[in-house]
Amino acid sequence: MYTDYVEEDENQENNENFDNSYYEESGNSGDNKEKIKKIAFLALLFCIVLILIVVIAKGCSGKNDDNNGGNSNINNDVVIALNRTSIALKVGEEFNMVAQVLNADVSNPIVIWNSEDTNIVTVNDDGNIMAISEGTTRIIASYKDNDNISYSSECEVTVTNNVKKIESIKIQQDNFTLKKGEEIVLQIEVTPKDAEVENLIFSSDNTSVATVSESGTVNAIGVGTTTITVKTQDEELSDSVTVTVIEDGTTIIRPTDLVIRGLSQDVYVGGSAEILTDIIPSNATNQTLIWTSSNTSIATVNNGIVTGKKAGTCKIIVSTSNNISREISITVHSKQVNVTGIEVTNGTSVQMTVGGTRKILYSITPSNATNKDVTFSSSNPQVAMVISSGIVAAVGEGNAVITVKTKDGNKIAIVNIVVKSNGTSTGNPSNPSNPSDSGDNDGSSGDSSGNNPSSCTPYGMITVANNCKEYGTVVSSNSFSSAKPYTNKSIAPQIEVTNLDSCASSFKYAIYYGLTENSIGSSSVSSGSLTKVGSKISLSKGDGYYKIVITANSNGAELKKYYYAIVKRGDSATKPIITLTKNSFNRTLGTASITFNASSLYFNIKEIKYCSTNLISCSITSTSQKITPPVSTKNYKPVMTVRNLKAGYHVCAIAYDVNGNASTRQCIEIK
Repeated sequence: MYTDYVEEDENQENNENFDNSYYEESGNSGDNKEKIKKIAFLALLFCIVLILIVVIAKGCSGKNDDNNGGNSNINNDVVIALNRTSIALKVGEEFNMVAQVLNADVSNPIVIWNSEDTNIVTVNDDGNIMAISEGTTRIIASYKDNDNISYSSECEVTVTNNVKKIESIKIQQDNFTLKKGEEIVLQIEVTPKDAEVENLIFSSDNTSVATVSESGTVNAIGVGTTTITVKTQDEELSDSVTVTVIEDGTTIIRPTDLVIRGLSQDVYVGGSAEILTDIIPSNATNQTLIWTSSNTSIATVNNGIVTGKKAGTCKIIVSTSNNISREISITVHSKQVNVTGIEVTNGTSVQMTVGGTRKILYSITPSNATNKDVTFSSSNPQVAMVISSGIVAAVGEGNAVITVKTKDGNKIAIVNIVVKSNGTSTGNPSNPSNPSDSGDNDGSSGDSSGNNPSSCTPYGMITVANNCKEYGTVVSSNSFSSAKPYTNKSIAPQIEVTNLDSCASSFKYAIYYGLTENSIGSSSVSSGSLTKVGSKISLSKGDGYYKIVITANSNGAELKKYYYAIVKRGDSATKPIITLTKNSFNRTLGTASITFNASSLYFNIKEIKYCSTNLISCSITSTSQKITPPVSTKNYKPVMTVRNLKAGYHVCAIAYDVNGNASTRQCIEIK
């Protein structure tokens, strides 16, 4: 300390010497010295004032700190507060992140959201997170102020897989035989049905006999036997099938179609019924069918026997060994209430006159019986005919008994019919399918001309049908509204006489035509005589409405019968239509679930043909895959699994109605 003091004193002395020399050199030593002293004093005073200001300001700051709870270390930096700093999600789940920017330099700060790994989670501009796959990553919320300084906060996201694990695995095909060069796709069933089925491992014990692809397609290579096995990825579960490969010359008849004819009876909870099927051709080598239920809690199926579990509706799917699949919707009823009796309510002994009609009314006990269906039969159809709706037509004089029988319990009720002769019938004929034509309920009618009564009726004197009997009746004896349009372009529209009653003679016809129902003229466009069964009446004017009037004589009385026909051979609106909808696509297995929706306005759908290709459009031929709907189906919407597909392939389909009309080809791309 002493040394320092001396050194400082020596420096001061040196400075004074310097100052003195300066003053002496300036020539104004006295005046300058005084000025410098004043400047130094003022500078010192300024420094003292500045120090006081700083001290006072610090004191005020300390008071403010005290007023804020004594925290003297307030951080004015920007902070991004998140509603979650960590979160666990399952694949497919979403979560909305919320960020609040504190100390921002704007009133509405904009937060930028990012995911470190978008393969695990994605995040949109609103902070909505979507879990994509298993793993852990971070969601980062960031904000940049006006000075271009960035601030951020993070949320750690862990994603787990919620897909159910496979509990069992089964190859649905039994042991099968292939010819060299053939291939087949294995059908794999897993439980539970919503378990993850990707990454299955297929293998062959002898690849010189048959190989199997990653998607389960078996290819026959050489003669012999091998075992094809499928395993889960962890190899904990597996199933096998034996494949025999034979030479090309050995004949194997494969199914070309599968027809579901329906249930043997209704299904009730605890009860069973058989689904009746036909394999086409009937001599197919492998008659094995694979059965599955879309909802086993409603109904199960085993070798075609359906057992009801609880009330509801489900689908039963059946497939042949070469993957031709069909399905049927079934309804399981909660409880069967049996019929205990039936009673006719509008008379059990009735008198009618020839040409009259009458509808039989009845009641079934109990009123809540499950199956109220009945059948009608006549003991003498030459006297009284009866149709399925219970309408009786008096055809000839005599007695007949109409029997009403329940389908459940075989309960019966009878009606005694006595038919007497009437006067000559003219005008529109009585028709049991249209009782309103007959006038009075008892069917009585007469003729004021005084002609002798006839035992013939317009209803029974003649019947006709279109010349394509296998496609159903086109003409109607009731009205245009009940006639099905004739659209077959391959066969000229004609009707054929199928019966001429011997009670009448001199059958003649006249045809009236119009472009619309209301434009039919009063003059016939053609006419002629009908001499025998098989006679043809041509509808040759083209598309439009035809009214055919057939007349005959019976004991001097003229009888008339009317037929109605519609021809629309050139009308595209009568063609069926088809749409294809892709429900799902499994790249690993190469399978796509596709809904084929085929519909027709007038005629039943006969079949759907489809094909698949890597081109824009594939060729549909006679050997293409076929789907056959149940009988009498105008709107058929099967869901089919199409196999051996890749992304970019196209599936095309055409629907055909029973008249041979084809829809426009429709295709769908597999993506």
